[in-house]
Amino acid sequence: MKQLKVLFVTHYSGLYGANKSMLALILLLKDKYNLIPYVLVNHDGPLSDELKKNGVKYSVMHYYWWVNYNEGVLQKFINVRKQFLNTIYIKKICHSLSVYNFDLVYSNSITINIGSLIAKRYGVAHFWCVRERLDSYKLKYSLGKLISKFFFKHGADRYFMISKHLIEYYTETIPPKLMTLVYNGVSFAENSYKIDKVKGDSFNICSIGLLSEQKNQLEVLKSVQILINKGVTGFKVYFVGVANSLYYTELISFVNAHNLQSFVEFMGHQNNIDELLQNMDLGLATSVGEAFGRSTIECMLHGIPVVASNSGANLELVVDNFNGSIYQLNNPNDLADKIEMFIKDSNYLRKMGSNAHKYAKEHFSAELNAANVYKIFLSSINEDLDATN
Repeated sequence: MKQLKVLFVTHYSGLYGANKSMLALILLLKDKYNLIPYVLVNHDGPLSDELKKNGVKYSVMHYYWWVNYNEGVLQKFINVRKQFLNTIYIKKICHSLSVYNFDLVYSNSITINIGSLIAKRYGVAHFWCVRERLDSYKLKYSLGKLISKFFFKHGADRYFMISKHLIEYYTETIPPKLMTLVYNGVSFAENSYKIDKVKGDSFNICSIGLLSEQKNQLEVLKSVQILINKGVTGFKVYFVGVANSLYYTELISFVNAHNLQSFVEFMGHQNNIDELLQNMDLGLATSVGEAFGRSTIECMLHGIPVVASNSGANLELVVDNFNGSIYQLNNPNDLADKIEMFIKDSNYLRKMGSNAHKYAKEHFSAELNAANVYKIFLSSINEDLDATN
């Protein structure tokens, strides 16, 4: 069997959701399928540290996103200039990496098109993983929607869409015949799952993700206020994630105005999510138009049921009254009711948690993701070989 050499291209140097998923994929493909990975990253950072630790070769070379915040004439000019500079950077990148003779290129985000340009120059297949809705981050294509639509038509051999929700969202932009559903994979150490958790004095609830309007943490605070007014106490909500400064100010103002200080805690970014989840009882996924929900699967793998909004890909991960509960988005009363049910019924909590663990392992493991991706990689290579014979 041919040993594949794959160039992975990522859009940032941190080690948050997208790069965590890519890193897990790379290591599994390397160790289980004997694939030779090489990573292109635009800055040094936590990702390159992990690659080095795991013996994965990488290069740090400069390139720009092809989506930006298009606010004002000057900013639009700067964004177009960045795309012109990318055409210069691509020559340097390809010259530097040409000795590796890659079989294919994998781009880890829709925010960059540099992987497509590299694949064109090498004359190899390009696989583009689409992980996000641009409107969730108020991003726009620097060269306009029409040009981007033309680019998508010719920019990849296959688009890996990490949810059915994203397939539906991009139907008018990306040719449907090129889109393939490949659910995100999440790594998990089985010894992290404890069937019978040691109960503390407080019922611990976590909301994991960037503090932003899209993640909708304000709705959580409103539900906390409702629960307190109903006489439900003995719980605490932990918000885990970096903050959008303006939105964080709004959240803190609400907490102070309604005296919620003893019921909530803002923890910022946490490196060891597995350790944190050991002490959690319930997870929340209150986002608007979620593209997938990595933190939802992390909770489920730890045997933690999740209360999720009926929006975006949440409905693909959480099955109501089986591995969690679905509430009506923009209805904090409904959210409060669903949280109260888990607080008051320990048997229900335990049953939903057990189901969540089994369901996540069966449908969203990193191993399953790697197997699906490798199968598609091989299929592409075999098609190319057949075409040349």
